[in-house]
Amino acid sequence: MTRPDPAWPRAPSFTDVEEMTMTLEQHIEELRAELRNCISRKERRQIERDLEMARDELARRPAAEPR
Repeated sequence: MTRPDPAWPRAPSFTDVEEMTMTLEQHIEELRAELRNCISRKERRQIERDLEMARDELARRPAAEPR
């Protein structure tokens, strides 16, 4: 029996996808908190762009199945 080549990336497992989704959701919450406390207009625009990109990424991810 041969071992898998470590150079080949493995497909993400359900757990990996679930962890990535949680991390992204946490990132969105952090961006929302930053936006609430932002003073600078320039910084606010950047955070709004980052938040929109993060929300779009979350929407593209497969929904986690119930356990």
